[in-house]
Amino acid sequence: MQDKQKIYLFFIGMALAICSIGGVAGYFINDASGAIYGVTAGLIISGIAAGCLYYLPAFIIVKLYSSREVTKEDSPDFMATIEEFADIVNIPVPRFYLSNKDIPLIFTVGRDCNSASIIFTDKLLDILSSEELTCVLIHEMSHIKLNQIHRQTLVAFVAGILTMFANAALWGALLTGFGQENDPAPRIIKFLAMALVAPPAASLVLLTTPASREYIADATAVGIYKEPEVYIQMLEKMGRHFSETRHEEINPAHGLLNIIDPLSRSNDVEDDFYTLFNTHPGLDERIEAIRTRTNSRSASMKLLEYATVMNEKIVDKYESITRWKKTLLYSTITHMLILFGIIVVYSFYNKDFRAMDSLMITGAYVGMLVITHSMMYLIFKNKLG
Repeated sequence: MQDKQKIYLFFIGMALAICSIGGVAGYFINDASGAIYGVTAGLIISGIAAGCLYYLPAFIIVKLYSSREVTKEDSPDFMATIEEFADIVNIPVPRFYLSNKDIPLIFTVGRDCNSASIIFTDKLLDILSSEELTCVLIHEMSHIKLNQIHRQTLVAFVAGILTMFANAALWGALLTGFGQENDPAPRIIKFLAMALVAPPAASLVLLTTPASREYIADATAVGIYKEPEVYIQMLEKMGRHFSETRHEEINPAHGLLNIIDPLSRSNDVEDDFYTLFNTHPGLDERIEAIRTRTNSRSASMKLLEYATVMNEKIVDKYESITRWKKTLLYSTITHMLILFGIIVVYSFYNKDFRAMDSLMITGAYVGMLVITHSMMYLIFKNKLG
């Protein structure tokens, strides 16, 4: 199924869900006429939401990274080179944005090849040579050529909103007097918030981002640039940086956008959540694929064939199955705490502990928890285990 078809199905599913909720809520408020009003309101809300999700994600992500557009007036030589590369790759010239973040990132967002924007950071320019920068630029242009950017932009935006909730909880704790950023109380609050939002956000990312995406982009880029060793050198340099340097400020849901997985893999408990968002194939496997498949005249074609038959599991051997299982345990414990809080608030509101009501609330909550966590378990087992 093509990316556009999947995106349309997502919007249809979202509209059906919103209309169903509106219809049920309206029915309980005012029977059949209320249901009609509820469905109508649901259609209006889903239409507005679909429009926002279709047109705004790329714009918002650019703004989140405090990026400024690079124009011909600013850097005529750079943009002339970009136009040359775009002509080689056979795509319209994308817009380029430079971010001052101290992380070597480069990624592409947009709806299609005509609205693509490539964001890169000052730090990337510092660590890569001109030849390596050429490789990474062609890699990103390959994603545009392969029509892979709309889905990854939409997924990164939606999942990113969920994971931003954890930082919002941290700042809420700081502003309400729970202590400083590195004090235990704010960190625990952020941890509990992450336990709630990371598993569903990661499930969305893993379901919609196949590991073969990077293999195919590698194959296309190497076939165009025809300097596999320089390309491998670039991958190794970026991989070495992220293995040696921890960047907490990266939104884990945006990790799928970068050419190399930028998320920390230390033994820190918070990093258990980051392992859920690893959509990139192992770096060693990517390098091996390039080296073993470029020893013939039809190098790019063989790489593409190799990418097509690659297993969809993430093949990074460093990841431990126990880490994603622990995140589900953290999530379950956090949900139990929320359930306890709901029952306490309900009892205080009624000024009485109603055992039957509490049992019904518990049954409904636990039932939904079992269904959602079972689905997430199967997704993580298939993609990470």
